[in-house]
Amino acid sequence: ARIVEGILAQPARGFTNIEEALATGRAELARGANPRQVGLLITDGVYTAGGDPTAEAARFPRLHVLLTEDYTMDETLARRVARRGRGEVFTVRGYDDLPRRMLEVANRVLR
Repeated sequence: ARIVEGILAQPARGFTNIEEALATGRAELARGANPRQVGLLITDGVYTAGGDPTAEAARFPRLHVLLTEDYTMDETLARRVARRGRGEVFTVRGYDDLPRRMLEVANRVLR
């Protein structure tokens, strides 16, 4: 619950560099000792900065995508990122649904 609250407390800054976010996430995973390393990306699948994130996604042992549904979402890219990361796409219907869905997905994929 603390992790979810911390993620949701991050301010939106207007530019989305999914490639850089994945590189940062992968570096954080590498610091850990757990051999079951899983990334969880929350995105609408639209990047407005940086390059195509699919190459970075392929560097993850496993990467799942929580796709936030809205009128600008790019489901195709989200599915490509998850596929390259050997993961799945899970949809999130709205901001209010995000905490519950994050915990649900984490409980499912981290067991």
